Amino acid sequence: APSLLWKCWSLSSSFTYLRPVARNSTDILDDDEALDMLLPTALHGGYSAIEDLDVASGKWDLKYKDFDFLFSFDFTSEDCHIFSPFIGVEILRLDHDVHFNYNSTTSLGFASVRWDGDFFGAGLKAGASYHFDLAKSFYLKAKGSASILSGSADYSFRQRRQATGIDPDQTNFRLDSDESIFVPGFQ
Repeated sequence: APSLLWKCWSLSSSFTYLRPVARNSTDILDDDEALDMLLPTALHGGYSAIEDLDVASGKWDLKYKDFDFLFSFDFTSEDCHIFSPFIGVEILRLDHDVHFNYNSTTSLGFASVRWDGDFFGAGLKAGASYHFDLAKSFYLKAKGSASILSGSADYSFRQRRQATGIDPDQTNFRLDSDESIFVPGFQ
């Protein structure tokens, strides 16, 4: 990093954005073992009254946004070792959504689960990087950091089910909280 500040101190910033999304569906086709594996992962145990589910689908969505400002100082030894401790601030936004749907093509029974979680926080970040020159334009580099963030979280959970001849049941939970989290970082 170029020396932008007084006496070889450097200032840097970075932004990271990730958005992995995954979808999948499967036909259970009278495989009770597959049904026993799929249902307990998302549905409350009292929902096992739906016995003829034969199609399952799910969607997973994550949005990760991270922004940081860091002050660092380089310690150089023998022109091939550079050790750079750094300290600064980090801002993190994390949105996570998981949806499951289970359907029966014979009895029209269904079950669905939707979980949404959001976190926004800011706090201190500290760490160090190490650079070792093996030859010209060939080097080893390692970087590690940790952040302690304070922020707010918002979680919601909704599940619905309907068995043959029974009115649909629905469960809704919502949780808002203030949280402090520890975020490790490696490179």
